[in-house]
Amino acid sequence: MKTIVLQSYRTSNIPKWISTCLSTVAGWSKNSGFDYVLTGDEFFDYAPAWTRERCGKQIFPVTDIARLYLIKDYLSRGYDRAIWLDADVIIFAPDLLKIETKAGYAFSHEVMLGELADGRINISGPSINNAVMVFEKDHPMLDFYRFATEAILEHAPAGEIERTAVGPKFLVNLHQAMPIERLTSVGLFTPRLMQDIATGGKQLCAMYANKFGFPMAAANLCHFTHHFANSHKRQQLDEVFELAINNLLSTKGQIMNRYFQSIPERKDANL
Repeated sequence: MKTIVLQSYRTSNIPKWISTCLSTVAGWSKNSGFDYVLTGDEFFDYAPAWTRERCGKQIFPVTDIARLYLIKDYLSRGYDRAIWLDADVIIFAPDLLKIETKAGYAFSHEVMLGELADGRINISGPSINNAVMVFEKDHPMLDFYRFATEAILEHAPAGEIERTAVGPKFLVNLHQAMPIERLTSVGLFTPRLMQDIATGGKQLCAMYANKFGFPMAAANLCHFTHHFANSHKRQQLDEVFELAINNLLSTKGQIMNRYFQSIPERKDANL
């Protein structure tokens, strides 16, 4: 199956840890025999002009729809399958990364670890996100998702689009009406979880791994938190992320996956 792997990120002021993430995806693609394309700011031109205008300064919904047009474009160039990975996805155990699907498409299984205002740790129930997606050529889900995304944006107040409106929020709501196939080898690591990984991966890693329910080969590192942080906070995040990524790569994910050694792999990811 001829496969293209697609990513996008700006071409200047790239954090070191983002460069590392991109490098792991490019390497995994090459070793898997897949073609790989990284687009720069021209990526945003894939989103229809009216959607960029309606979203205003909220770039996240623009990226959500631009990636669908990008995928559609490359599937029209003779590829049988297209895989999208956000630029902040790190692949630390490439041999475990599974992108085969039964339905011909898939989104990402999600569990999020956060910290409440009083300092307590909170881990969400299973959800869905579009940080990593795969679509086979001519599968109706791609056109449906693109159609639904445009419909949501068209009827939303201009410039007031919620960050996750056409991403996780929409996909979770859709799953209430129909089953959605999910990739279960890609985690979602928040800054709080990355702090634990950076310092050796102890209690929080164990909590997260057990809640996620599947061995992980890669993770979405929540770049949106970096986007909204001030310059001082960004520097702190960069330092933590670089340490955590080093631990993930040097252990090939065992800093997280060691907690699965006595747990049988689950066969589904039901919400």
